[in-house]
Amino acid sequence: MGLRGRSGQAETPPPPPAPPAPGQRFVYKAETIRSKLIGDKMDGTQVEQLLNARAVEGWQLKSVTETEVKGRVGPGGTMGLLLVFERPV
Repeated sequence: MGLRGRSGQAETPPPPPAPPAPGQRFVYKAETIRSKLIGDKMDGTQVEQLLNARAVEGWQLKSVTETEVKGRVGPGGTMGLLLVFERPV
């Protein structure tokens, strides 16, 4: 069972990134994406656009964590994703 793209075709996963060179340093960037308030569904297109935009800037996705994102008004929040990106200094 492999990865499936939007067309339903099987996709080959990319090779794992090369290990960092000894002494190489990195910087990190964290961003949150909120789920839509109506229906509480995550918009895959929004996630894909953000990932591609950061890749063009040289960032590599390091981790994804489901989290509660604070709303603008009142207590509580909505579910979202915390994305952590990494790139060499």
